[in-house]
Amino acid sequence: MADRLAARVTPIPLRLPQLSETPHVAARITRSMLGLSPDTPIPTLLSVVERAGVLVLAIPVDLEERDAFSLWAGVDPARRPVIFISAGRPGDRVRYSIAHEVGHLVLHPTIKGQISDAEKEADQFAAELLMPEIAMRRELVPPVTLTSVSRLKARWRVAIQALVRRAFELEIITKRQYTYLFEQIGARGWRTSEPVEVPIEKPRAFKKMAEVIYGLPINYERLASDLRASTRFVKAIVDAHADRSEFGGNSGPITSSRGPRFPSRVLPLRRL
Repeated sequence: MADRLAARVTPIPLRLPQLSETPHVAARITRSMLGLSPDTPIPTLLSVVERAGVLVLAIPVDLEERDAFSLWAGVDPARRPVIFISAGRPGDRVRYSIAHEVGHLVLHPTIKGQISDAEKEADQFAAELLMPEIAMRRELVPPVTLTSVSRLKARWRVAIQALVRRAFELEIITKRQYTYLFEQIGARGWRTSEPVEVPIEKPRAFKKMAEVIYGLPINYERLASDLRASTRFVKAIVDAHADRSEFGGNSGPITSSRGPRFPSRVLPLRRL
């Protein structure tokens, strides 16, 4: 369905690299190539990824034990990166899953070696992409407590557990402190439901392509007819993607030492 729609709109130039560096270095290079600063939060990760030419598709069902998956689809030289995300996940988990899959796309255009090693590298990439070391050493100031980490969750839009894990990886806290903090997280029931809600980001490009071709509101009957699918099926898939008003989640400016920055959420799609 996405291929049929994409053939009728202007393409988004691909700016996602394929790199052979370590995951940490690759994440820093990727930040730079995506036009992001090296040490500030990414307010709307999905919009950044889509504007880099990655096709992100939302599946309107809860895939059991699978938050997301990705691949380079097609045949060279027309291969392009695609990420699929499952429905029903909290906002911080969606963002981490997207960062993890971007790590696979950048580091593993084809899987070589052990799958477990590739998964570990994608996790390392995601941690550096979402929580850059230079910023975490500045903001995860001892004593690291669940209260202080909860405040950072709202700013960085990542899970409290991810921030605690990052503090341990960077040796800001000891193994004993790490264990104690996770014991507290478990005792408070935060392993499955954390406080501080992170807005859920939805991909936008798929729905915008439908709007560009079939109007606003979308003529679902004509769209379904062209795609040779039922109207109900097509509408369920399209509506799993963001409207213009909700693209990237609800976020304001991100403030840095250079002042507030308003990331563009505009996808440059036009009808051919």
